[in-house]
Amino acid sequence: MINHNISFYKKQKMKILTVFFILCILILGCSIPESNIVEKSTVSPNPTPKSISTPKPINTPRPISTPKSISTPKPISTPRPDTLNPTTLGITVNPTAVAFSKPPEEMTPNEISNLYLDMQNNANLAASIGLKSLALGVSWDEMEPQPLVYNFSSLQDTIERSNQSSRSIELFNFRVIDTTRSTLPADIANQKMDSAEVKQRAKYIVQAIVPIIQEGNVKRFAFGNEINIFLMQNQEQAMNFAWLFYETKQEFNRLLPNIPFGMSVTYEGIKYPDIQEAFGWIIQLGDFVAFTYYPLDEYFKVRSPITATNDIRDMRRIATDYGFSEAILQEIGYPTSSKNNSSQIKQKEFYYQVLKEIKNNQDFFPFACFFMMCDYPEWFVENFKEYYGINDEAFLSFLQTTGTIDGNGNAKESWIWLDLNL
Repeated sequence: MINHNISFYKKQKMKILTVFFILCILILGCSIPESNIVEKSTVSPNPTPKSISTPKPINTPRPISTPKSISTPKPISTPRPDTLNPTTLGITVNPTAVAFSKPPEEMTPNEISNLYLDMQNNANLAASIGLKSLALGVSWDEMEPQPLVYNFSSLQDTIERSNQSSRSIELFNFRVIDTTRSTLPADIANQKMDSAEVKQRAKYIVQAIVPIIQEGNVKRFAFGNEINIFLMQNQEQAMNFAWLFYETKQEFNRLLPNIPFGMSVTYEGIKYPDIQEAFGWIIQLGDFVAFTYYPLDEYFKVRSPITATNDIRDMRRIATDYGFSEAILQEIGYPTSSKNNSSQIKQKEFYYQVLKEIKNNQDFFPFACFFMMCDYPEWFVENFKEYYGINDEAFLSFLQTTGTIDGNGNAKESWIWLDLNL
């Protein structure tokens, strides 16, 4: 696990970087001069980006505020109770473990057809009980498998399924950072995130993805998933990521000025004051912050379900301190495995506590998404060992059992409760 305590030296270094970055922003006047924006037509003989439709293995694993000065928090106005819009709820829909019993490349055409049918049935089932929205995340290297050759099939397939089941995509996360790793395409993976080529390539793929975002009526765009974990492990890259984020946001805002652009962090990592201080200056560059929330200790054992009440209030406080008037709950999950000191009853109680507190704060959290609908199959969990670089039994059982439907396709207590109470 990650040590959340930053040494005095590292904190001082981050403060110096913060001051330097803010001064640079002020000098630039919070905008990039036109002469510094390289138009695509002036770039050397790279071919015109084209889209491919190679299907991706199913892997469904994110409020609106005005751009602001990074040093001046925005005041929060509290609406009257009778004017509040209820929080939009969603769940990450994935296939049941029974339908997803082996990798897609090993499936017959009939099994692939059944897999997609299972996914659509699950999406319809979720929508039928009120979980009508979702958050989607895709890594950069997956969307750009070759230089300037784009594969947006995952996003396009999700948009198509969402339209069929009348579900909205409240958040799309372009995972340039994905928890523990950078996802830069292979040919630029060894470059600094703020190198000229990386920044230009980011602008190109944003230009290519914007029409799809518009077609799918995506409400929010995040650039980086759980960025605090990666930057804690790679603090020397914090400034590089900040510049990449800043310049990519400028391009995105030019193309889609009405869609907020932010990033996501883990609540369990960012809740510590020294971490908030170390990375707050980066988070404040966005229009919003999204949280992923799994109440686990350092040994991947669950905390009591009732901690959700104070945790959600604390997320509101953190986002408010950063100057935001809204925050997104990108992922909310709680495993059921005994290896995590948990059970189906605990998961159900956790869902109850979360929904109760979200209702009490619906003026601040416009969207909350549970992760996930179905437990993962065994073969799929094996992939996580390499992806996260963690071969811990409790960690893997946490990843496998956050679903509300078990590995045999049976509803857990939490799903039954959601069905009766939403």
